[in-house]
Amino acid sequence: MEAKIKMATTTPAANPIHELGMYGQSVWLNGFRRGWLLSDNFSRFVNEYSVKGVIITPAAFYEALSAGSEYDGQIKQLLLDGKNARQVYESLVFSDVRMAADALRPVWEAAQGTDGFACIALPPAYAFDSEASAREAVRYRSAIDRENIMISLPGTNEGITAASRLIYEGINVNITHIFSLNTYQDAVDAYIRGLEKRLKDGRLIGNISGTAGIYLNKLDSSMDEALEGYSAKAETSETQKEILALKDKTAVANAKLVYHRMKEIFGSKRWKELSVRGGQEQRILWMDTKPGNPRQSDVYYIDALIGPRTVSAMQTETLFAFREHGQAGPQIERNLDEAETVLLRIKNLGLDLTAMALNLLQDGVDSEEKSENNIITCLEAKEEAITAMVIDPQSSRLGDFQTRVDYALAAMDEQAFVKRLWQRDPSLWKQNQDGEKVITNRLGWMNVIETMLANVSEIESFAKEVKDAGFTQAVLMGMGGSSLSPEVSRRTFGTAEGYPDLMVLDSTVPATISEIDRKIDPAKTL
Repeated sequence: MEAKIKMATTTPAANPIHELGMYGQSVWLNGFRRGWLLSDNFSRFVNEYSVKGVIITPAAFYEALSAGSEYDGQIKQLLLDGKNARQVYESLVFSDVRMAADALRPVWEAAQGTDGFACIALPPAYAFDSEASAREAVRYRSAIDRENIMISLPGTNEGITAASRLIYEGINVNITHIFSLNTYQDAVDAYIRGLEKRLKDGRLIGNISGTAGIYLNKLDSSMDEALEGYSAKAETSETQKEILALKDKTAVANAKLVYHRMKEIFGSKRWKELSVRGGQEQRILWMDTKPGNPRQSDVYYIDALIGPRTVSAMQTETLFAFREHGQAGPQIERNLDEAETVLLRIKNLGLDLTAMALNLLQDGVDSEEKSENNIITCLEAKEEAITAMVIDPQSSRLGDFQTRVDYALAAMDEQAFVKRLWQRDPSLWKQNQDGEKVITNRLGWMNVIETMLANVSEIESFAKEVKDAGFTQAVLMGMGGSSLSPEVSRRTFGTAEGYPDLMVLDSTVPATISEIDRKIDPAKTL
């Protein structure tokens, strides 16, 4: 299936997302749903949100696979063709990458091969095998058969070695799970070596692109946990305060130093010899841009790291948030001295950023392996359901209501109701500014499944933290939907063994509040 984007011919109204392009930063979607293409939502992402690429990871694919039925038809056919679960997975993801690449082809052509990519990750099983990684990447490129795809490899020594070879072979490469300046240096050197070798052999280099994926939130989360541990051992409250003041600063500081190093490398004599032959700079790709700390702005990393020759990968919720209240401006080169000071203070505390980066790299590979296993399990379950499927003899009729239903459906079709609904078009109900704003805010449920699936690990981590802290009860205070949903969930699923018992307080009646107060131990209640 080919679904190319019709590029906008008029200049969109100014908004922070479009302004990122003015400062030299591209926006890629971190995640992909086939349904976006089928519903024409992807055109909206390109034209209204300036999206210039997509990243299809095992985690993102699992979210799409488990959240709906858009793949079921192809899955059924592949199973009937005798494919096993792993072969089905590969066929599905290859189809997605082709569709995304075809849709982004106009972007790729307009950018002369510097943007408009669909990224696909190699299986995590190859993360520590350079020969197998290179071999599989060549096979992927041949099987998918699109010029504007990019193969993602992890920043392991073996992955980086394979990346250099693939650049030489003319394959676009995204090196991922980079958490330190040292690994970034290795990644950019591999990119340049691949181009140099290619040029030495008399081959063109102007049609090759690469990115280096620098991860943000996971680095902050890991470092913040370590800082909290150190602060607990501090001898004075003043020292404790100084340590805790470093929280939420590691990733941005690290990113600014990486960016500074990038400018040095691509301003060097070594690079200029490649640049005059058409060599494209390897861009920095900011990954993991959704803050895990709820105290932070939901666009904290985006705001802080805007600058030329960079790409910002965003989940849809971050994309929507930045358009709503992001602040576009050339921030990346500001306060470099402060960034250096932050990392120096962390080092002086005895915290080893390099060792932490290696652990996070391994965690990233393990996480992708877990997502891949989840995909296989999900496909096996679908295989079992499809195999056991029987014809349902039951039928139903609407009787006298059929005419009215047909009329309503025809009216919906005439106004493109479903398409506009998925585009969150508030004018379906109201056509005044105040009403439209309220409606837009209330359409968050449209992507609630993918949003929550993306937060499962964070929620599980918080639940474990609460359990380990010894809380035996939790009281949720709220009214309306904020209390109804938790109450239904508590009554439906009960309390898991070892976890706090949930009570819902949705009243301001003093007697009700007193009753809750009598039931709890405040010291052990969240």
